Amino acid sequence: MDFTLSDNWALHPHSLTKDVDCFMLYPTIYGGRYGMNMPENDESLRSRAVMSLQEMKGVFEESCHVFAPFYRQMAMAGLYLPVKEQEEHLSIALEDVINAFLHYLRNDNQGRPFILAGHSQGAHLLLLLMKALFNDPVLQSLLVAAYIIGYAVTKEDLAECPWLKVASSADDLGRIITYNSQSATAVGSPIHKPGSCCVNPLIWNQSGEYAPRWKNKGSVFVTENGCAGDSIPGFTDAWINEHGALIVDPVDTTELDVGLFPAGVYHRYDYAFFYLNLKENVANRIQAFLT
Repeated sequence: MDFTLSDNWALHPHSLTKDVDCFMLYPTIYGGRYGMNMPENDESLRSRAVMSLQEMKGVFEESCHVFAPFYRQMAMAGLYLPVKEQEEHLSIALEDVINAFLHYLRNDNQGRPFILAGHSQGAHLLLLLMKALFNDPVLQSLLVAAYIIGYAVTKEDLAECPWLKVASSADDLGRIITYNSQSATAVGSPIHKPGSCCVNPLIWNQSGEYAPRWKNKGSVFVTENGCAGDSIPGFTDAWINEHGALIVDPVDTTELDVGLFPAGVYHRYDYAFFYLNLKENVANRIQAFLT
């Protein structure tokens, strides 16, 4: 894909007035109707991709310029393929992501610090991007934080790439924030992996400490037309179990549609559940970086 073309960016700022950027990747929105990788010029899929970014965008846009490329993501069905086949399809998506990120660095960044933000497959690809490019002191020095949410970052990943480090406080810098939300009884998540690291977004550490729902400043759910609803304080608590999953107990699950995921796997709501806490944390980490 040619990222010199503005049409190949789902989100791109019209003016540069902030101190920090955010390079963002949308989650899996493609079912596989036209093959295992999303076609690059399908307008209906592009519209879905832009819509899927609205929730994430709301967390970051007050603090950052948001740059979000289109990319030829792997279809949802790819999650259930053998690893070798998965890697073949992900490599197509990763090629786009790396090319878009390098274009952003060369043409848009102008030396500003940046955040990486993704969800689901977008988070997976950001992890692969960091593995490929971030053993580089210059990139490390510009990274405020990487919100790799809704995909597993494992202890094995950290051992393989020592430059990857997971956050342990609300304002440590250059670190990864990662978690996967599910109920205490959920089983069979295709996202969670053995040895997963997890940062609790209500207390910003990796301990198993229980974070009561009063620490949740507000969940925000985006409607199908892309509009954010009212914030709901205390919608869920959170704690990390012995397997590195973020366990949540929402006050009301009647309207929570888990889609194609197993019961209690609240993958769709990783950002929504902790929306205002995430938004505040983005601002706090930027403030820590700039000072």
